[in-house]
Amino acid sequence: MIHDVNEGETTTLAAPGAGRPRTRYRYSYAIFSTSGFSPEAQDYALAHQISLIDLSAPDFAVLRNLVKTTADTIHAALEVTPAAERPMVREIRAYLRGPLLDMCDAVDLTDTFRVRLDYLAQALHSRSQLGLVLAFPAAPFVLGLASDDLYAFVDYAKAHPTHAVRLRRINQAASHPVWECARRSTRRHTP
Repeated sequence: MIHDVNEGETTTLAAPGAGRPRTRYRYSYAIFSTSGFSPEAQDYALAHQISLIDLSAPDFAVLRNLVKTTADTIHAALEVTPAAERPMVREIRAYLRGPLLDMCDAVDLTDTFRVRLDYLAQALHSRSQLGLVLAFPAAPFVLGLASDDLYAFVDYAKAHPTHAVRLRRINQAASHPVWECARRSTRRHTP
């Protein structure tokens, strides 16, 4: 399916000169997991240029726990709500788009669900340590980054869209190697 979408041909309408070429897009795909990826999944993703974002690293524990707790409370509320009154998944998503993406989707949810979703949205907005940053380098993949200070990172990236970084592998309990990315200093140190 990925190749069908990405490999669509640019075409023109039937009459020569009467049509415009259609825009062709190149989509990048990412799959997220809170428990890591098998070596087979990693090989497949590499072969098909699918980015794997592994959220099992300790840096994402606060984010994982917040989402799990919220999902558990929403699920429990759904179980005790009569079927005719349960919100659909698309309504829950549309409600969250409001505070998270500054969109005004008019979705009417009962207080039972609104309170829990509002808490999730507020926690995601107010806690910089929950930061998951998706980086799109000039390559066919997406990087999932955790930041010590999300707001400072975003402000710096906005002010300096292109900047040199230093990468190093760190020893950390995770299902795969963890890399640290730090801004490279441009100052030269003399001994």
